[in-house]
Amino acid sequence: MTDRATYLSRRLLSRLADVESAGGFSPDESGGAALRRETIAKILAVEEGITDGATIALVAGAVPFLARGRELSSRDIEGFAAFLRERLALS
Repeated sequence: MTDRATYLSRRLLSRLADVESAGGFSPDESGGAALRRETIAKILAVEEGITDGATIALVAGAVPFLARGRELSSRDIEGFAAFLRERLALS
């Protein structure tokens, strides 16, 4: 069974990959970083009720960047989930 941190990790990484590929930009391009942060903020608010700007910035800074077109691996998901477990006290 998937724990909360793994679920949130998969949700964040999948959604960011979708948004970035649909928009045709990379996260380091103008506007890309803002859209990336906005997407993270929305998911954290809906899934965990987190609206604190400092926490959103912390998570946004830790989200791994994936090369365009690269599939998410279980290593990507679990690595980020470990961060979420530690920093957000998710189980």
